Amino acid sequence: MLDNYPAVSPSPKKGRARWHQQMLARLVYLEEEERKRLARQIHDGVLQDLGLCYLRAELCERWGAAGDADRAQREAAELREGLDRAVKALRAIMVGLRLPAMEDDAGNQLASFCDLVAIGHRPPVKLESPVPNIRDRALRLFFTRLLQSALQSAASCPTISEVGLSFQELSDVVETIIEYRCLSSPSQVTNLTKELDLHWLDAVRLKVEIGGGFSRVDELPAGMRLLFVVPTAEPSH
Repeated sequence: MLDNYPAVSPSPKKGRARWHQQMLARLVYLEEEERKRLARQIHDGVLQDLGLCYLRAELCERWGAAGDADRAQREAAELREGLDRAVKALRAIMVGLRLPAMEDDAGNQLASFCDLVAIGHRPPVKLESPVPNIRDRALRLFFTRLLQSALQSAASCPTISEVGLSFQELSDVVETIIEYRCLSSPSQVTNLTKELDLHWLDAVRLKVEIGGGFSRVDELPAGMRLLFVVPTAEPSH
């Protein structure tokens, strides 16, 4: 999954144009697959739970009308649990879809986002460097989407005990490192590669490479490292 497309090649314009066409076609395919995945997630999770809740609401009415308060209360408790599952599942989906407040052009919203997740995210996020002040709105949104996807994956993986997040701003690129960390036992590291949902990673890596950047995934003794080197200026052709 992680290395099924070629690296950027700066040679001849004709070849690079063909490469861009191939990468854009691949990106369209991946985004369509993501829409299908979300549709399945909503249908198989949220809608199934809501359907059961509807049936339990009917049972509550029937048991209540029959004067069986105990059964009505049991069904009501199951109904509340089902609604709670549906709301949590829908909230998890919306976290990955909603546009963050950093679409604004005022201030360093990326830094605000990082500060926010560093305070309240589970597993905890360790911010290990200053956050760059990215002025370009599209780039700022790209980085936010990247972090949202990475942190959402971490939140759904019980093996991860901490997420490390660091940035390095150079003259014309921003290097971003995301580290998924778990306890050092071999079984936990093995579970990490099985449990971690990285469905979003192919599309992100394609966008980085199309923009003239670079990305890499490394397995660590106690986790995994994602590296993204993203140009802050238009790539030369």
